[in-house]
Formats: sequence, structure tokens, C-alpha cells
Amino acid sequence: CFSSPHASPALSAALVKQAGSVLIDRLRACCGTRRVPVKTFVHEDRQGRPIFAGDPSMRMPLQAYLSAMEEAERCQQAPNFYLGKLPLLAELPEFAEELLGPGGSQKPPPTNENYRRCFGPLKDEGVFAYLGCGRNTTPVHFDAHENLMLCLHGRKRLWLYHPADAKFLYPVNDFTRSAALPFTNFADLPSEFSDAYELLKHAKPLEVELEPGDLLYLPACWWHSVEGSDESNMILSWWFGLHSEKSTVE
Repeated sequence: CFSSPHASPALSAALVKQAGSVLIDRLRACCGTRRVPVKTFVHEDRQGRPIFAGDPSMRMPLQAYLSAMEEAERCQQAPNFYLGKLPLLAELPEFAEELLGPGGSQKPPPTNENYRRCFGPLKDEGVFAYLGCGRNTTPVHFDAHENLMLCLHGRKRLWLYHPADAKFLYPVNDFTRSAALPFTNFADLPSEFSDAYELLKHAKPLEVELEPGDLLYLPACWWHSVEGSDESNMILSWWFGLHSEKSTVE
């Protein structure tokens, strides 16, 4: 994986440079009446982070979501919902066009053609948006596609695990999710969990912090957990299939 500071994506430069409140205002103005899919709050961990697991499970008006997010920021409380894994072009086409230009969500962010040749085709959904606040946290999991992640506003912190660490992460459900607690080393586990998760001591996470303008390449099948900043934060993710040479299994 690599992180490219101050990348030059195909975005409206004026909007990227705006403060977060301006982005929120633009979202509310052009798409506020649209109903968007959101993730629902699952639980709060020992550090007070709200954990949002799974895919979006309900819909609510975007305007209501933005107001709830702003209220959570003001009160310094964990929000009850998270606008995560949102297909931008399908759900907020007006904002997608304003931010990325006509058909922009179908274009990979790097302007360097050498980057684009590293991946397979862009997924049909184009670009996904993630907007939250209050240290919104996603549990440890992996995705089977290549990911170019652009931090648009606020900050994001990630722990990344090499695919070879899978045997130490206690995969569950469809085996793309982990029972390991996000952002928790073995030494930090409560004593009652140390025996059940003894293999976790062998996992070696890498920590990455993203600021506005940073672009991260997250390879397919790398395990990761993601934490947003206390203030509102937003990332865009372009998902790609594997390059033909990478997808060939010998």
C-alpha cells in the first residue's frame, strides 16, 4: 500500500479547498431532500468510539442526517448513524457532478496514467462516499477489490494488516470480517479475552493517518479498520477489479 500526500485527483479544486461546513452546505443545498442509505449504530467500544458494522440498513433524508451529524458534533456525542459506503453517482448525482464534473465519479482520481494501469476496470458503482463524525469506526474487515481512498475533509486513521495475518485475526461470518477489536493490540485486550484471542499477538498492523488531499492505495484483501476524526470527516473511495496479472492464480 502507499499513501500519496496532496494527490491531484479529478475533483473540483474549489470544493476540495473549502472548509467542511461549506461541503455540508453544498450537500444540503443540492441533495438535502434525497433519502440516503445509512449504517446504524451497533455499540460503543471502551474508548468511546461508535462502531458501525455491516452495510447500510435503512434510509433517511440527507438533510436529517446532516442535521443529526452537526448536533452530534456540537454536543460531542457519538452519532447514531453513519453515511458509509454510499454510491455517490446513484444516490447523490447532483453533488457527484458538482464535485467531480460530468460523469466524474466514473473516472479514477489519479491524473497519472501509470497509476491507472495498475488496476482492473473501475467498479460499476464508480466512487463511494463516507461521511461521519465523532470518531466513527468501522471494524476489522477486508474487501476483495482494489481501493484508492481520498481524504476530502477531516482526518482518517487506519490500521492495515497484510493478508498473511488472516490466521491471527479470527475471521467470522463470511470470513471477510474479523472478531478482533478495532485498533486494539493483544497487550491492550481485557484480561478475559486474552486466552480467546491469543493468536492476535502475532498480527502486525500498520498505522496510517490521512489528512485532506491525501490519497491511499489500499490493496485488495488487506484487512483494515477505519476511524474518523472527532469533527466531521469525508473520504471518497474508487473501487477497482484486480489487474489481469494480479488476478491470475498459478
